Amino acid sequence: MRAKKADEETREPSFLGLVGSDPLTVVIRGHIFIESRLANLIESKLVEPGAIDVGRLNFHNKVGLAVALGSLPIELKQSLKTLNGLRNRLAHNVHAQITRADAERLFKSLPKTMREVMGPKDHTLLDCIAFLYGRLQGLGDRRTKEGNL
Repeated sequence: MRAKKADEETREPSFLGLVGSDPLTVVIRGHIFIESRLANLIESKLVEPGAIDVGRLNFHNKVGLAVALGSLPIELKQSLKTLNGLRNRLAHNVHAQITRADAERLFKSLPKTMREVMGPKDHTLLDCIAFLYGRLQGLGDRRTKEGNL
């Protein structure tokens, strides 16, 4: 019983906690979750992880470093840049509003293969952010399995 509680305390919070949240929360919290996944992908590739504080890198630099290390497919770079731009607009402008065009812009920035998997329906910001997060989660899971082989 004690081991189960310790495992629950160290596990990353569920992304599904965003479901039902307002769009602003989805963008801000989704960005935080995605940034955490990026940091994990980067750290998994570092030979000397203590040599750099990945947490001090801004989002833009984390994306670039993850691509440079081969941890992140380059085709996801534009989507993450689009999400970061939306997050920055909302975080730095008290009058900024989230529009349907924001979700459409993020959807269109996804790689074609991801858009095809998601299908032609109208997509919300949560759909797009959850899909991006899932893709990054899958990359991390794959790298963990490869490291254990």
